Amino acid sequence: MNECLSFVYVIKFVIITMVMIMKCANCGAEINENELICPYCGYENEKVAIEEQANYLNELEKKKENLNYEPERKAKRAEKKTNYVFRNVLILVSIIGFIAFGVVYFTSSNSLNKQNKNIEKLEEYYQERDYESISNLMDKIEDSYVPAYKKYYITASLYNGSQWELSIMEENYDYYNEGISRDSFDEEIEYVFKSLCEMKEYEDDGYKYEESDVVEYYRDLYYKSLEEVGMLSEEEIDDFVDNRTDSKTIASIILERWGSNQ
Repeated sequence: MNECLSFVYVIKFVIITMVMIMKCANCGAEINENELICPYCGYENEKVAIEEQANYLNELEKKKENLNYEPERKAKRAEKKTNYVFRNVLILVSIIGFIAFGVVYFTSSNSLNKQNKNIEKLEEYYQERDYESISNLMDKIEDSYVPAYKKYYITASLYNGSQWELSIMEENYDYYNEGISRDSFDEEIEYVFKSLCEMKEYEDDGYKYEESDVVEYYRDLYYKSLEEVGMLSEEEIDDFVDNRTDSKTIASIILERWGSNQ
């Protein structure tokens, strides 16, 4: 019985002194500290597993202490039965734990191998500046939101946004004389400069996901469109982005210059 008590105290001490886990030790994804299994990679949260085992042992210990008030004969019999159950539970838990570890390890290994293959292919597309293929592949990846894919998530986002946003200037300029919807134009300009502001944030963060090539590529395309068709200077665009100028103000300047150019 003393050995059991010592074991329980050790378990309690380990739980109290452990550092709180806020990120998965395997994949780095942020998870709820009370989750037993990481929902992203299936890795076991050791802290929760230990706590559950300790709670179970505490309950067994309480049941054993309550037997002290029973006649000695019944207490011994109950203690023997409890020890028997305890041993079998430990054996069962060990077997289940071993099986679970094998399943998680196998699943995690397969998932990691698949992720590595995806990243290898995505990086190949990235070096070739085949951003369309990156967007298509990212659409097929279920866990594309995890940090490992962040560089390619940014690439796909810029590619998808540019497909419409880069055509805004030319389409509105072509239809200027026929009349364009001012509300729609204001909204479209807002999307364009929102994308430019996001690119500026990536730059200010030091391109921590090594996404500088794709950001600079699309930023140059956006600037070229705004300069050649929108009749804005590079300095004006920089100023609008840095100061987060209201899209309606920018749209008014562009429309005014288009009117003067007719």
